[in-house]
Amino acid sequence: MLILAQVWLPSELQSFSNGQQIVDVVGTSVRQIVNNLDLIFPGIRQELYDEELDQIVGSIAVIVDGETSQLGFLEKVNENSEIHFLPAIGGGIHISLNQILRRNDVVKSTNSMVTVMGIGPGDPEFITVKAKNILADADVVAGFTTVMSVVSQYVVKGNILNLTYRNQEELLTELSQYAEEGKKCVLCAWGDINFSASELIDRIRNKVSELQLIPCVSSVQIAATRSRLRMEESIFITMHKRLEDGEDLDELKHYLKEGKRNLIIIPRPFDLMPQAIAQGLIHTDNLAQKMTTVYQKLSLPDEMKWEGTLKELSEHETEFSDLSIIVIGK
Repeated sequence: MLILAQVWLPSELQSFSNGQQIVDVVGTSVRQIVNNLDLIFPGIRQELYDEELDQIVGSIAVIVDGETSQLGFLEKVNENSEIHFLPAIGGGIHISLNQILRRNDVVKSTNSMVTVMGIGPGDPEFITVKAKNILADADVVAGFTTVMSVVSQYVVKGNILNLTYRNQEELLTELSQYAEEGKKCVLCAWGDINFSASELIDRIRNKVSELQLIPCVSSVQIAATRSRLRMEESIFITMHKRLEDGEDLDELKHYLKEGKRNLIIIPRPFDLMPQAIAQGLIHTDNLAQKMTTVYQKLSLPDEMKWEGTLKELSEHETEFSDLSIIVIGK
């Protein structure tokens, strides 16, 4: 699957792009982004790359998803990441998000609030009373289409914004504009917001002055219950955070070899799904025969459960849902 990032060019570099400020570029790291950007706009690489030091030139700051990169070319890039190449301030590389917004003529609402809340693993009965009350009182409710299919029944008067990966930036901006007008705005995410909604939270945080965060039940808790695990004897690991090449599975290998804790793992759609995780683990010590459970669409009517060894999982041909969670007992 191609990773398509959104690159923002400052005015100083727009002579290469014929004035174009935003461009979609394929790449999984800043290095790949720069190389592919040069294929689109020949010559721009020399303004960004210090060949002698093999790094971003010192006069340029790289900001990935609102954070100043400390890794330069090694910084990982996610699907729909925003990358800003900006002249460094005062000769250094630190630059604040507010400076990014000002430089790109993006105005962050100064008096606006959005409530971001989890809606549970899928079964509407897991939605909290607090969340249902907020939905009933909301003027505008946003969320990905699958999420909204669960919560729309509780939206009494509000306008619904159905997000997709392609339109999310546009609709989140629209949501922030409603919030600036004083409307009660809600952004919904699967599960509990503290487990896998960080990217969505970061996107809306960049557009409004205040967030209200409302937790809910996570599929991690449901998986622990289904497998009769005690959380105090278990470790939760999400693969959503990208690490350096080859490091994504190191933590899993460590705890599996140690054998003292159960592991509850959230795969990463769509490049580190259950089969890929198993393929990366089976050659470590005696892990190939480790018994493993994969739950799909927990608490939904079409919930499914797969059981077998890590080796069998690595050879499993049928694709798993992106709403999957893995349990490996100690």
